[in-house]
Amino acid sequence: MATDSPDLGVDLSRTLPLVVEAIERWQESYGGVESAPVSAVDAKTWRETLDQFLARLTDEQYPFFHPHYAGQMLKPPHPVAVVGYLAAMLINPNNHALDGGPSTAAMEKECAGHAETVLQERGEISRGGRTKRGRDSLQGR
Repeated sequence: MATDSPDLGVDLSRTLPLVVEAIERWQESYGGVESAPVSAVDAKTWRETLDQFLARLTDEQYPFFHPHYAGQMLKPPHPVAVVGYLAAMLINPNNHALDGGPSTAAMEKECAGHAETVLQERGEISRGGRTKRGRDSLQGR
């Protein structure tokens, strides 16, 4: 099964429910909220629609996930990225500013700092933040 990735140490079919449960506990910590009637979905209609959606997603689709498919370099996101994306989307799907989500903004800054360190170690950017290509062009190379 494609969602079972023992070689990557992640099994989405077991991990995603953990994410949903953790987010639900967090949401419940703020007190119960009744869903708006407009959000109600008929279970039978939902299942039929989901089945149609999933069939359309996989119908005539290229097997990007499969190692034998070499049609292009695109590959699906790593299972760890899928889990992180889902968790963030359940908390704040519109997190695009510092005031939109303090915890995710802090994590974004932390990741940017790690990326900067890696790029500096590889010689891709200087301590001042200039790219190697930009620095070379300023020096007439």
